Amino acid sequence: GVYKLSEEVHFKAILRKKEKGEMVLFPKGTKANVKLYDAKGKVKESKDFELSSLGGIDGVFSIEKDYPLGYYRLEVEVAESKISGGFLVAAYRKPEFRVNVDLEQKEKKIEAKVSSSYLFGAPLSEGKVKFYYEEDKCYSLPDNLRKKHKISEWDFFETDYERGASENYLVRKEDEGTLDKNGELKLEFDYKKTSFPKSIEFEAQVEDITEQAITNRAQMTIYPDYYVGIYTNGWDFSNYKDGAKTKIMIVDKDGNLVKGKKVKVELKKIVYKSAQHSTGYNYYDWESRREFESVSKKEITSEENPVDVSFEVPSGGSYVLTANFEEEGLNYSSASYYWFYGEGYTPWERYTSNKIDLKVEKDSYKVGETAKIMVMSPWEKAKMLITKERATIKDYQVKELSSTQEIIEVPITESDVPNIYVSVVLIKGRGSEEEQDKPQIRIGYAKISVGKEQRKLKISVESDKEEYKPAEKCKVKVNVKDYFDKNVSGAEVTLWAVDVGVLNLTNYKTPDLMERFYREESLSIFNADSREKLISARVTTPKGDEEGGGGGEELGSVDQIRKDFRVLAFWVGSALTDSEGNFEGEFLLPESLSAFRIMAVAHTKDNLFGSIEKEFRISKSLMVNPYFPRFLVVEDYAFARVLLNSRIDAAGKCKVKMESLTPDILSVQNGEAEGDVTSKGKKEFKFKIKALKTGKAKIRVSSEGLGERDAFEVEMPVIMPQNSNINVSCGNFVDREKVEGQIPPEIYPEMGEMQIEVSNNVLTQFTESYEFVVNYPYGCAEQRSSALTTLLNNYKFAKSVGKTEGKAKEAKIVLRRGIKSLEPFQNNDGGFGIWVQDEYSIPYLSAYIGKLLVDAKKEGLLDNEEILNETIKYLKNIGQSLTLRGKESVDESEGLALAAKVLAEYGEKPDAILTRLSSNLGNLETITLCHLWDAAVASNKKELSKKIETVIRGRISYIGQEAYLKERYQDERYYYYWYSEDITTAVGLNSFIKNTKDFDTITKFTLHLTDRERKINRYQYNTHRNAYVYEALASYANSFESNKKGTQVLCKLNGTKVFSAILNEHNSWEAKKIIPMSELQKYAKEGFKIEFESDGDSKINYFVKLKWYSSKILQEKEEKGFKIERKYFDLVTKEEKKTFKPGDLIEVRLEVTPLEEVANVAVVDPLPAGFEVLDSAFATTARKLNDVSEENERYTDDDSDYYYWYYYGRFNHIEKHDDKVLLFANHLYKRPIKFSYVVRATTEGEFRLQGASVFCMYNEEMRGASAGSVIKIEKE
Repeated sequence: GVYKLSEEVHFKAILRKKEKGEMVLFPKGTKANVKLYDAKGKVKESKDFELSSLGGIDGVFSIEKDYPLGYYRLEVEVAESKISGGFLVAAYRKPEFRVNVDLEQKEKKIEAKVSSSYLFGAPLSEGKVKFYYEEDKCYSLPDNLRKKHKISEWDFFETDYERGASENYLVRKEDEGTLDKNGELKLEFDYKKTSFPKSIEFEAQVEDITEQAITNRAQMTIYPDYYVGIYTNGWDFSNYKDGAKTKIMIVDKDGNLVKGKKVKVELKKIVYKSAQHSTGYNYYDWESRREFESVSKKEITSEENPVDVSFEVPSGGSYVLTANFEEEGLNYSSASYYWFYGEGYTPWERYTSNKIDLKVEKDSYKVGETAKIMVMSPWEKAKMLITKERATIKDYQVKELSSTQEIIEVPITESDVPNIYVSVVLIKGRGSEEEQDKPQIRIGYAKISVGKEQRKLKISVESDKEEYKPAEKCKVKVNVKDYFDKNVSGAEVTLWAVDVGVLNLTNYKTPDLMERFYREESLSIFNADSREKLISARVTTPKGDEEGGGGGEELGSVDQIRKDFRVLAFWVGSALTDSEGNFEGEFLLPESLSAFRIMAVAHTKDNLFGSIEKEFRISKSLMVNPYFPRFLVVEDYAFARVLLNSRIDAAGKCKVKMESLTPDILSVQNGEAEGDVTSKGKKEFKFKIKALKTGKAKIRVSSEGLGERDAFEVEMPVIMPQNSNINVSCGNFVDREKVEGQIPPEIYPEMGEMQIEVSNNVLTQFTESYEFVVNYPYGCAEQRSSALTTLLNNYKFAKSVGKTEGKAKEAKIVLRRGIKSLEPFQNNDGGFGIWVQDEYSIPYLSAYIGKLLVDAKKEGLLDNEEILNETIKYLKNIGQSLTLRGKESVDESEGLALAAKVLAEYGEKPDAILTRLSSNLGNLETITLCHLWDAAVASNKKELSKKIETVIRGRISYIGQEAYLKERYQDERYYYYWYSEDITTAVGLNSFIKNTKDFDTITKFTLHLTDRERKINRYQYNTHRNAYVYEALASYANSFESNKKGTQVLCKLNGTKVFSAILNEHNSWEAKKIIPMSELQKYAKEGFKIEFESDGDSKINYFVKLKWYSSKILQEKEEKGFKIERKYFDLVTKEEKKTFKPGDLIEVRLEVTPLEEVANVAVVDPLPAGFEVLDSAFATTARKLNDVSEENERYTDDDSDYYYWYYYGRFNHIEKHDDKVLLFANHLYKRPIKFSYVVRATTEGEFRLQGASVFCMYNEEMRGASAGSVIKIEKE
């Protein structure tokens, strides 16, 4: 299925376990855990369930609005085994109509019929159609032939047994057309007669007047005039002495026998010429060549009954019988294989391994039958061990082999459903002292398919109506019967109904439980996947949404406006059938005018399964539906379309009114219109709307005419086309302080704010650093762990000042979930990679995450200690295995030092690492020395600690009252975002706080970091730097800052009091105020002066942030480390344009050029509100467009070559949102990389958008942007 952000996923899981190859229920009370993983592998939520008595669980997860787009996964863990199922989270517009395609053969023509109708029932007239026609050879039989003849006993196809590559029979055509007033288009294609079946595929894409395009496809088979049938008797094995006895018939496509055809028949023996050749060192391989030796030929004349044909067979073995005749230049042919047993030697194919072939007599068997298997032995005498297997050895027998084509029999039982394997081991003892007569063994396997019809439930579902009114109640009845038509009591039923338009996006099918639970299983008795699964998930509205209005009455008045457009009409996760095998429910339907599919699945305790589906419709006599853009940008204008459909026989005038319920956010010009509507016709109305400021615009549309009414309300987000601009001032004071500034000109007065904050701890000055790392939108392992480290240190500080409720309590929940999200990044060796798919563990990153896990455990926030245990094992191993390369190994040495620190603080002894690194202290990086110092102190290595401290003190640089730690090298190969003098000074500050009482040095380090925070800009931030700095300052605040007696602080803005607060050590340690820009401009338009005053002698920290949005929407081109170009091309004419027509397909081309080699790159490409991205993941997207919808250019042809992947790069994660496309690359080289995708112009109007931007996520000073632009969509 597919979901939007802010929707809910309902799921049902049906679980069984295997014991000795048999499917059984879990014990009563068994617990199961269900995790929701997002598209980046992050655990978003985890819940525990208790299985029902029938092994089922059901629940719901929310897809929050800030979650990433892409493929999500639900993982169910029960009894140490896991299963999973996936679904798509995407931005999409729900299809409002459906497309049907029918194919029919008429003489020498193929007639294709395209029909389209709105989901509420009316035909889609005058829609544009693009179609694609394809035909190719296939192997298929007509239904009438299948009904008249037992297909399992006849062969009708020539299998190309002696031929090479088949001839290319592919034919393709494409064109365009228009639907008529009934929503139909009829087409004809010429067809050439052949002697073999041909598959016809037809795809049609229909576009309505709102430029929404939906695709559907159909397939049919064109059959030849005749088939040649060769009787096989169900693949019976025969003794060669009885000869080959068969029947041959000629039938037409209706299955009628045809007489008078001259048929040539030939029997050929298949022989293998095998020889050994030397591969050296006394090793030999077998080579076998298959040949066909003619045994006998005959010619027969077909009759009204099958004609008997017989041949003498010279010996056992495999044979092929061919039959063919010609008519009108066409050759009709068939072939059939036979196997004969008996004494004597047959030269079967030889293999270099110990393998032999086993041939099963029939394709499938029923329970109670006996399977026959031919053993194609290289010997005439041997012992046979015959075993029956599936996940375990179910049965065995020992027999004597007496022929090279021995027949064995295997009874088929109920437990063999759906398939079983038979193994034959041949054992031959030594025949003589000759080398070639030494003991030998041969092994063969055969799979036997077993019918599962008796395990299938017969389910029926009925609704009390086929068509309902909006918000009407619907009664549904489900009945469950077994194979023998007996009602099944106590079956567990899951019942739900979903909008067909959404289901069609992904071509969602009702889950087939029989195929899921009785799919054919693998041979291995060590089956790693011992759980069967059903995960079916659909969407519902968030709890608390309105249920809707009229209770089935006609809508239209203000209090009966349609608002409930949920996709999920109803959901029943688990219900049991009564004594009559029934379950009944009554449900309040949504107010969407659409078709809905009811789906039901059921299962029983004795492992019977079944599923069913049916449709109903919600409709009205007069309907008005919106076709709006999914968002607007401030200052955009667009023409919002409203389509009025009438199902009334009469014609007449209708009025439509559109009004904005939020006129400060969005305006509607000329909001009333009137038009004539024909009998059962439709009429489009357009209204000009303009976006004024950000927010959720509410729009109401109502219609009246022909004695009927309809109305609805919808929301439309209005967004800014750019990120906010921020100015930050921070510092401290004892008595008084003032901050002055100007509100920038040309800003949006209704958007933005000023944040003023004071506290008695230094962390206030780092508010922006904290928010940057915690709210960073992307998610590699470092970014996640840095955010969690910052949250954890903030939580620890909050606890120290008595804040244990409210946000602190919420932080505990966030931290627990966040730590779980790191689990997918952990590799089998216990280390961590940057991304989920990375198999190589990075020592430093693994130690960095290990540090977080140890701290989380100390705070009682580590729920799964296994992740920490595995990390500790990894860190201990690298301490012994990692080889340092001297000066070039900055990352290895720091990784080892941090690993030693983590191990020591966990209680392990990192002696090996300390010994290795301490031998060369003078050549180590300063940050490495700080980690090593902490490890030595935690390990009680006093002498080593003193040596390391001495070296570190020699690296301190002093600037007035400040001090910082200087680094030695800048290694290009080192992860530069894990290296800076800010990070080193922060780590050093933490070490001095823990390991010394040197308050003077600690103060100087703190002054330097706070001074740096005031001077650097936001582009110099990165998650790693901010996490370490915040941790150090949190440690400083905990250790040295207190204000027990309390200090009165007054804050004024341009002379007006903003707040007054008493700050003390606990509970009242901060005060803040947020002033909206609209209010700020009232008394600070000419400038602002913020004055702080305190009545004590304690140091007070302050933070002031001004956030605004520039009214200059269109940015200029920017090149600071990157070049990026964005161009729009008409997909048909290939012409570059910025003005398009509704319905145009547009190729968006991006070209990104780093000016140097870079890592961890993000690209943001805003979309105009009048565009919609075509997503090839949707089944309603034309397959032909899939070929051109996305280009991700690489400069190598070898996708498996990691060197090229890493050094030349590509975008390896892509998200398509309503308002933007996001691209991510692990690594880009200094050369252009291109990416393109396809959008459709859907809404008339003029749309503003910023340029595409690119930046390095760990060094945003390295960035680039294309120029902003205006896109127009207008009719000619």
